[in-house]
Amino acid sequence: ALEYLQWAYHYPTTMRTIIFHTRRMLKVELTTYQLMEECLACQTLDQVQAIIHKIRGYQANPATFHFDKLKARQDKEAMERKKQEEGKRKNYEARMIRKAKREGKKDDLEFYLRQGAVVPTAETIKELLTLSQ
Repeated sequence: ALEYLQWAYHYPTTMRTIIFHTRRMLKVELTTYQLMEECLACQTLDQVQAIIHKIRGYQANPATFHFDKLKARQDKEAMERKKQEEGKRKNYEARMIRKAKREGKKDDLEFYLRQGAVVPTAETIKELLTLSQ
């Protein structure tokens, strides 16, 4: 992961990408040492590097790590909320597909799911502004 960060310093990319790859490489360590949320909240490469060094420190001297039960409970609640939100999204998609079927759009069942997915062009916005209410 440190080698990856060195490449990220040399070839800058978005923090979102760096966090994604760091999380993929160190998922076990981040969850073991309860650092996943800190990693996701990082704003700079230096913060990510500090977390990696913290992990190395915990691995070198396991006695320095203290398991936080409150943090573990909060992480568990966050995971449950995430699963619930994903379930809501699936229900919404199923409703929109049923609506498309009901309205006879059998050849394009994702019609309502794609609504608003394309960013309007400047011309489209000008046309919409000229329409009367």
